[in-house]
Amino acid sequence: MRVRSKTLIIAAITIIAWIFLVYTAAQAVLLQSYTDLEAQSVREDVSTALRLIENDRSSIDSTVADYANWDDTARYLIDRDPGYIDANFVDATLLNLRMNVVVLADANDSVTYIKSVDLAGSGEAPVPDGLTDHLGPGSPLFRSSHSDRLSGIISLPGGPMMISAYPVKNSEATGPSKGTIIMGRFLDRGEIDRLEEIAGIRMALVPLDSEGTPDLSDAARSSGDGAVLVAPVNGSLVSGYAVLWDVYGSPVTGLRVDLPRTIYAQWQTSILNIIVILLILSIPVAVLGVFLVDKFVVGQIVRMSRRISQIGADDDFSGRLTVSGDDEVSAFGEKINETLEALERSRQSLRASEQKYRGLVENISDIVWETDRDQRLTYLSPKVRDVTGFEPGEALGKTPEELASITARNWLSERGKLIEQSTLGEFIEIEVRRKDGAVVYLELSGMPVRGPSGEITGYRGTARDVTGRKRAEQALRESESKFRVLAETSPAGIFMYQGDRFVYVNPSLEREMGYSREEILTGLRLGDWFHPDDRKMIVARSEARMRGEPVPSGYEARVFTKSGELRWHLMTAGLTEYMGRPAGLVVILDITDRRRAEQALRESEERFRLCAAAAKFGTFDWDVVNDRHAWSPETYEIYGVAPGTPLTTGMIMDCIYPGDRQDETLAASLDPDGPGGYTMEYRIIRQSDRAVRWIYVKAMIVFSGEGTDRKAVRVLAAVQDITDRKAAEQRMLDSLREKDVLLKEIHHRVKNNMQIISSLLSLQSGSLSDEKTAQALRESQDRIRSMALIHEKLYQSGDISRIDFAEYVSSLITYLRDSYMTGHNVAVDVSVTGVSLAIDTAIPCGLIINELVTNSLKHAFREGRAGTIRVAMTGDGREYALTVSDDGPGLPPGMNLWNGPSLGLRLVAALVDQLGGHIETLPAPGATFVVRFREH
Repeated sequence: MRVRSKTLIIAAITIIAWIFLVYTAAQAVLLQSYTDLEAQSVREDVSTALRLIENDRSSIDSTVADYANWDDTARYLIDRDPGYIDANFVDATLLNLRMNVVVLADANDSVTYIKSVDLAGSGEAPVPDGLTDHLGPGSPLFRSSHSDRLSGIISLPGGPMMISAYPVKNSEATGPSKGTIIMGRFLDRGEIDRLEEIAGIRMALVPLDSEGTPDLSDAARSSGDGAVLVAPVNGSLVSGYAVLWDVYGSPVTGLRVDLPRTIYAQWQTSILNIIVILLILSIPVAVLGVFLVDKFVVGQIVRMSRRISQIGADDDFSGRLTVSGDDEVSAFGEKINETLEALERSRQSLRASEQKYRGLVENISDIVWETDRDQRLTYLSPKVRDVTGFEPGEALGKTPEELASITARNWLSERGKLIEQSTLGEFIEIEVRRKDGAVVYLELSGMPVRGPSGEITGYRGTARDVTGRKRAEQALRESESKFRVLAETSPAGIFMYQGDRFVYVNPSLEREMGYSREEILTGLRLGDWFHPDDRKMIVARSEARMRGEPVPSGYEARVFTKSGELRWHLMTAGLTEYMGRPAGLVVILDITDRRRAEQALRESEERFRLCAAAAKFGTFDWDVVNDRHAWSPETYEIYGVAPGTPLTTGMIMDCIYPGDRQDETLAASLDPDGPGGYTMEYRIIRQSDRAVRWIYVKAMIVFSGEGTDRKAVRVLAAVQDITDRKAAEQRMLDSLREKDVLLKEIHHRVKNNMQIISSLLSLQSGSLSDEKTAQALRESQDRIRSMALIHEKLYQSGDISRIDFAEYVSSLITYLRDSYMTGHNVAVDVSVTGVSLAIDTAIPCGLIINELVTNSLKHAFREGRAGTIRVAMTGDGREYALTVSDDGPGLPPGMNLWNGPSLGLRLVAALVDQLGGHIETLPAPGATFVVRFREH
C-alpha cells in the first residue's frame, strides 16, 4: 500500500473516531446538564403557579378580614338586621369581590345566612353541593371560639374551593367573637384561566388518580408539601406536577404546568451543530495534513530552494521552509526557519503595539487630534463623529477656529499662542457647532510636537465634551437665581446661617424683625432674638442639624423684634449648602394672631364650660363612624356614670327607660336626607342610684361626603335633666283636668237650670188664656232653650273653650222647626262647615239665629205654606259672616230693626252690637239678613 493511501486511511479513521468521542462525551456530560436545567425551569414555573394560587387565596383572606373586623357584621350576628345583608351582600357585591359563596354563623356556630353566586352566569346560584357537609357541628371552619383565621382549600363535588374563615369582632379587632364569616371562591377552569393570563403559564388541575398522570399521592407522601414532580410527555412537551392540600391536611387535587421542551430542543440542535462543524472542519484539516505530508516527503530539497528564493523576493518574513528528517539540509532549514521566526515575531510585536495604541485612541471618550505647523487638522479620532456629527475626514485640513463659533474664535486664537509656547499644554474651553447646528462645548488640551532640532512640526492633544457640565452649571446658576427671586419676594421670612452667624436674610425677614440686613448679618447671632426659654432649644437643634443629626424640622418659638415686641413664629428649618459649606435654611411665619385666637378660643371654651356647669347643661360628642363618645362632666353626672368610664352606644341605650327608646327618630336624623338633627325627651335609669330621671336632648348631625357617599360622622348634643320641670308640668296638667271637670259640671248645671226655667215658662204659657202673652212666653222659652243648648254642647265637648257651631246650628234648627206646626212643611238648608266659636260669641250668634229663624217660621210660611230657610256661616278664624234667609214674601217696606215694633228684631240688633259687628238686609225675593262680625 502506498504511503499516500495510508495517510488518507489514517486521516479518515481519525476524523470518525474524533466525532464519535465528542458525541459520546457530549451525551454523558451535556445531556444531563440540559435535563437538569429543564427540570429546574419546570419547578420554577410550578412554584410560580403555586404562588399565584396562594396570592389568590391571600386576597380572599384580606377581603374576609375586612368584613370580620367590622362593627356592622358583629351587630348583624347579634340583632339579625336584614338591612346589613341588603347593603353588603347583593349579587353585584359578590361578583365584584369574585366570591362564589358567603356564609355567616353566630356565636353558637349556627348558620344565619348563606348565599352563592355564579361568577360566569353573573347571578345568584344554588348553594354548592357538599358545602353544608363542611358546616356541621364541630366543623373547624367555625371560628367563634378561636382568635385566629382558618384558610385553605376544601374539596366539593363541583371542584376544589379556596375558602377563608374568620372570627367576627368589632372594628378594632378586639373583644369576644360574635360568630364566624366564611367566603369562598371555586378554583375552577375560569379562575385557572385568569391565573394563566396573569403569569403566562399553561396550568390545569388534575385528579390525583387520573389516567396518564403520575402517582401524585405517593409523591406527596414521600416528598411532603410543595414537592414538584417533573415528567416529560414527549419530545416537545414536559409537565410539572404538584399536590394541593385541603384545610384538613389531605391531598385534594393535582396542579399540572405544561412547558414546551425548548431546552431539550436546544440540546438536540447543539449536538447536531457540533457534529456538523467537526465534520466540516476535520475534512479540510485531514486533506491539508495529507497534502503537507506529501510535500514534506517528496521534493523537499526543491521546495526548500524555491521557498528561500520566494521569501527573498517577497520580503515576507512569515514564510517558512518545509523541513523534514535529521540531515544537514533539514538542520540548515531549521536554522533559517528560526531566523525567520525571530524576524516575524519582531514585526508582529510592532504591529500589535500599533494596533493597541490605535484601538486606545479610537475608543477613549475624548477626541484625539493632531495638526500641522499651521494648526490645520491632520488626524481626528472617530469620537469626533459622536460629539460633532462630522466624519473625521470632513474636518481634516481645517483649523479649530474654523470649527468654533464666531464668539469663541478670537479667544481661541489668543489661547492658541500659549499652546505654542508651552511644553505641557493647557485646558481651553471652546464652543463648536455640530453638523446639525447645535452648540457643544469642548475642553482642549494640547502640546507642540517638535522635530529633531527642536523646531515645532505640529501639535497633538485631546478634546473632551463638557456640554453636560456646562449645562449643569447653567442650570445651577438659573436655580440659584430662581431661589433668590423666590426668597426675595416671599411674604415669609427666610434666613440662612452657618455656625451662629447669619449669612443671608430676605426683605420679609427685615420687615418682620425690624432690623436692616446689615444689622442682622454683622451684629446679630443666631440666638440673640429668641426668648430665653426657647433660645437653648433653638441653638441646640441648629448645632445638631449642622452636624447632620436628625432633629425636628418644624417648631414654634417666641421672638423679640427690634422694638422689643414679643411675637410667636412658626419655624421650618432644613440643611442646605451655601458657598460650598453646610448651612441651615429657615423659613419663619408670624403666627402671633393665631396664637392669640387660640388663647381666646380656649378662654371662650372655658367660659362656655363654666356656663354649662352653672346651668347644669351637659354636652356630648358622638363619633358615629368609630362609635366613640366624649362627655362633659355634667353629662356623666346626669347619667350617673363615673367620669372616664368607656362609653358605647349600646351602653347608653341600656340606660334608657324601657319603652322610651326612639330609634326611628335617631335613624331618621342620621339619614343624609333627614332633618340634620333631633330633639328628644325620654326617661333614663340613672346608673349611680337607679333613679328614673327625665332628660331633654337637642342634637345636631355633622355629615361628610357628597352624593351617595354622604353619611353622618358626628352627633353634637346638649343634655339637660328636666325631671323637676316634668313633675311641675304633670301637676299643672292634673290641675287643668280638675278645672275642666269643674267647668263641665258648671255648664251641665247651667243647662239644667235653664231647662227648668224653660219648663216653667212652658207651664206658665199653657195656663194663660191670652194668646199674645202665651206667645211671648214661648218666645222667651225658645231663647232660653237656645242658650241651654250651647251649655249642653260644651258639656258634651272635649274642648270646653269652644263649640262646634255647625252641630249646634243643626240641633237648634231642628228644635225650632219642631216647635212650630208650620215647621213640618219648611225645609231648612244649613251650610256651616269648620266653624268653632267661643262661648261668648256662640251665645249671641245662637240667639240671633233663634230670632231670625223663628221670625221666618212665624211670618214667612203662614197657613201651611211650604218653603225653605237657609242658614250659612263662613269664617277664617277671626272674621265671620252669618246669613239667614227665606223665600217668603219678604220684609215690609221701610222696616227699621232698631225702632220697629218687633221685639225679636230689636233683640237681634242689640246682639249684633254686642258682637261688635253690623247687620244688613238684602232686597226681595224673601227676607235675607247678613251679620258680619270679628271674634275677639
